[in-house]
Amino acid sequence: MSPIIGWVTERSITLSEMVIFLFSVSGIIWGYLLALIAPEELTKGKKYFVLVKRIILGLMIVLVNYYLYLLKEYLFLIIFTLLIIFLFLMEVVFVPKRKVYELLIYSLILSSFFLISDSDFRLILASLIFLYSLVSGTLLKRAVE
Repeated sequence: MSPIIGWVTERSITLSEMVIFLFSVSGIIWGYLLALIAPEELTKGKKYFVLVKRIILGLMIVLVNYYLYLLKEYLFLIIFTLLIIFLFLMEVVFVPKRKVYELLIYSLILSSFFLISDSDFRLILASLIFLYSLVSGTLLKRAVE
């Protein structure tokens, strides 16, 4: 049996892991509030927010792929990488106006949080998810208007 599948089925999620997860997801709320506080910065900084968001997404992909490579989970590595590349291309190149691809990328990254069993990797990924959520929440305010 695969170490990842065995870990997911045999392990329960602790309270501290849920707090870390909820903190990382709360970046969307903080980003939205930040956009409400400083709306004049949104028009000037939109291209930089998008650039930072893509850089953070790239760092998260590299982190998860590196972790899967260390576990020698090549099948998960290939599937995860192909899904992210497909969704990223759908968002950027083919259909840039639809936010559903961004939501799918976000859900894929959030699900990878629970696949990582090493606490160091998990904390780094939680920090990157928070930063990604912060930028996404800021851009969400612009999309709502």
